[in-house]
Amino acid sequence: MQKIIFRYKNELFLFASFWRGSSDGSFYWLFERNGKNKTYYQYNPDGSILEIQREKEEKKKTGISYHTTGCIHYKTTESKFIFAESLLDIKQNFCFAIYAIPSINKLDRCSKKDAKNNIIIDFGIDEIFDYRTTYSLIIIPYTSNVGGLLKIDYASEGFSIILNIENFSFENSNRIANSFVFMVPEGLFQNQQSFIPARDFIRNDKSYNEKWALIKYHQKINSTTDVIIYDQDNEHRYRIVFSVPARIPPSVEIIFSNLEYTIKLEQHKDTYLLFQVLNKDGNVIKDSTLVQITKLILSAEL
Repeated sequence: MQKIIFRYKNELFLFASFWRGSSDGSFYWLFERNGKNKTYYQYNPDGSILEIQREKEEKKKTGISYHTTGCIHYKTTESKFIFAESLLDIKQNFCFAIYAIPSINKLDRCSKKDAKNNIIIDFGIDEIFDYRTTYSLIIIPYTSNVGGLLKIDYASEGFSIILNIENFSFENSNRIANSFVFMVPEGLFQNQQSFIPARDFIRNDKSYNEKWALIKYHQKINSTTDVIIYDQDNEHRYRIVFSVPARIPPSVEIIFSNLEYTIKLEQHKDTYLLFQVLNKDGNVIKDSTLVQITKLILSAEL
């Protein structure tokens, strides 16, 4: 996870965080705010504003998950989904969120320690940022020559995320002068785009489509259509991603050059395995150079 921090008048303010899903490459964004509230305003396209009281207090943070399938989930007061292009096939620029803040100094302050190893955007001392500013999140093809306040590149998948400042004014703005405003667009499609090969059309359901999207994500970033074996992660786990989804999690047999090694399954899915390698004493082998797979047998109903 990386944080985006605004520096304004020599003070630091936490704006947002973002990260990628390790299993399927989904993109996650969180507009950061501490605390909870019970009242919120619904800003409508015609300029009307509706005050709504929640049944209970909810966190002020606003989250977005842009899934590899192209499904975008907005984790707001009223959970909403729209459908756009898959992260594996971005062909056009698409603004998938607008966020307006009353002023930078209304954001939560953070320390230099919080800012370490994170992204800092310097706004200087221009007093224009004492007033409302509006930010957009735009996904674009990686090859597009588009700039902004911040550009986050994902070259292997072929897309970038742009954070930009927008010239946007609100009707009846006095009523929401101290409010944070979050807006989402209409989707590009009515339904989620399909990843399922034509030969599998009979199994055209949402769950199966998501499984194919996960596999195709790993195939794209590794430039292969074969089974993919990843080296150890930070928890000394290996991941094997299958070449096609299985109907049920497959039985697995892994033989190592050291025949005394065994595996401990952490996750046993119909699209991938996550496991640790143990020595004859049952201890996790943390040095990946000692682990050599000589045979891998997966047996399942496809």
